[in-house]
Order: sequence, then structure tokens, then C-alpha cells
Amino acid sequence: MLASTLVPGFTELFWIRLSRSAQFFFTETEGVLSGRVASWRLITQFLAERPWFGLLGVGYKTLPYSDFIGTATIGDNMYLTMLVETGVAGLAALVFWMARMLHEGWRAAHSASPRGQLLGAWSFSFWMGQLVQMFSGDLLTYWRVLPVYFFVLALALREADA
Repeated sequence: MLASTLVPGFTELFWIRLSRSAQFFFTETEGVLSGRVASWRLITQFLAERPWFGLLGVGYKTLPYSDFIGTATIGDNMYLTMLVETGVAGLAALVFWMARMLHEGWRAAHSASPRGQLLGAWSFSFWMGQLVQMFSGDLLTYWRVLPVYFFVLALALREADA
């Protein structure tokens, strides 16, 4: 409501984009997802033809900066990208790390400290969002902001453990 009052033009364009995305999701999926499906198809086809690369990986950041799999591509799926670039061990490390982020945020959110609860709830909510968004983007490539998120979690844990 506040957004539609403060920036009505932006809000109107947002709702138009959202409604058209919903309207064309099943008929124009590739367009709605900005070419992601083609990238996913290319990567999964590569892994299906050469499954040993799923075990060991092709090397971190090989996909966007080389034509190793036939053409340079951006995975736009953190899990799929980690699997093909770093193998099963790299994907397992990512899953373990995300589980720890969620666990520690949850722990802080349920601490006795009100400030720890607030910061922990924010951190847990943020990492849950990241967990979902990683299905449609290589979010960890935005490394410049990660220290801020780690700092908030560190503050939450300090408060929770105090």
C-alpha cells in the first residue's frame, strides 16, 4: 500500500510484470525465466553425457569463462553450478554450509536475548530466502555483500551466547 502511494508508476509496472509472468509461465517459460531453462538443459545434458564430471567437477568458474561444455554459460542455479564446477564434494560442502547458516540463525532466534532473537530471525529468514533463490541464480557470486550477512549472524550469535 505504501509503495503504491509513494511510487505509483513503479508499483504499476511491478504488478504488470508479475501478472504477465504468471500468465505466460507455462506457455512462454523460457522467456519468463530469461533463458535459464536452456542453460539448465545444456548443463544437465553435459552431465548426462559425462557423469564423471559430476563426481569431480570441471573447475570453479569454468562454465562462464570457457567453452568447456560446448559454450560459455551461466548456470543460474547455484546447486547445479556447484555440482558441475566442484563435483559432489563441492555441492555437499554448499549444502552443509547452508544447513549451518540456518541452524545458527535458528539458534540465535530462539535465544533469551531480544536483540539476538531479532538478529537471528533476520539471519534465518535471509538464508531461507537465499536457499530458495539459489535455484534460479548463482547468488554466491555476489560476494561483496556476504560479509554484511556474516556480520549480522555473528552479532546474533554473540548476543545469543552472552
